[in-house]
Amino acid sequence: MRTRRPHHDVAFTLIEVSLSLVILGVGVLAMIDAITAFRFKNAWSTHTATAMFMASELRELTATMPRHDALTGGLYTDPDSGAFHGWGFESDEFDGDGDGNGDDDDYLRYDDIDDYDGALFGSAPNTPGPVTRQFPGPIDAFGTVIPEQAWNNSAAPLAGWSQYVRVQKIDPNNYLLPYDPDYQGVVANGSTLALDQFPLRVTVSVLYQGENDLEATVITAVSWIVPG
Repeated sequence: MRTRRPHHDVAFTLIEVSLSLVILGVGVLAMIDAITAFRFKNAWSTHTATAMFMASELRELTATMPRHDALTGGLYTDPDSGAFHGWGFESDEFDGDGDGNGDDDDYLRYDDIDDYDGALFGSAPNTPGPVTRQFPGPIDAFGTVIPEQAWNNSAAPLAGWSQYVRVQKIDPNNYLLPYDPDYQGVVANGSTLALDQFPLRVTVSVLYQGENDLEATVITAVSWIVPG
């Protein structure tokens, strides 16, 4: 005579359920982390491409300009006062209508490269160097503010982006060695150069500041040399 074994319902124990939830949770967290990392890398790649474009626009804007403004005498030291002149924007670029207020400065009147030293196009609260003048920005190769198109077809400057320009006199034999704008004299190879004979290094730093960022971050910085 066969003895029937008692029948027991098949069920998961509490430990098995807990382990399953742990494994499932780890998998979900790993997937979320991967998606977050992908989105971050994709956003950074997009920002880098945008920044390179904006730096190239400033380079194209200044590509045909002379290093210094020959119409105002270039760079020179006043023989009477000893004051240095010629670096940065000139009076007619600073005060376009001649009223003496200096409130209508226009970068579209800038006609040589050293005019742009310290110019900030945008609203970045921090820059890699001193700011001489601040303008709406960022701008393109035509000097036009790059707009951010809204749903109502209104245009405002591209939010969060800024371009900062630094122009430096450098040693013709060592491009990493900068000089003050008023420097003239002996350079690395022992030769002597006048005020306006130095090559220039132009650096455009493109910064981005998100809505929740306290400071702007330099996304890219592009430099090029203008021979003396």
